[in-house]
Amino acid sequence: MDFPAFTEAAPLTALEIEALRSPHVTLQDLRHEYDSALALTQRCSAGGER
Repeated sequence: MDFPAFTEAAPLTALEIEALRSPHVTLQDLRHEYDSALALTQRCSAGGER
């Protein structure tokens, strides 16, 4: 999707904003999943050292 130049004369449409929001939400979900997996891995590693 090609976006027009963002100026006051040409604001983003609702469709364009939604097209930008969707990947942002997906990346947030991936970041939370990664953080959870990392925390679990660290707990498992720490548990094995005791």
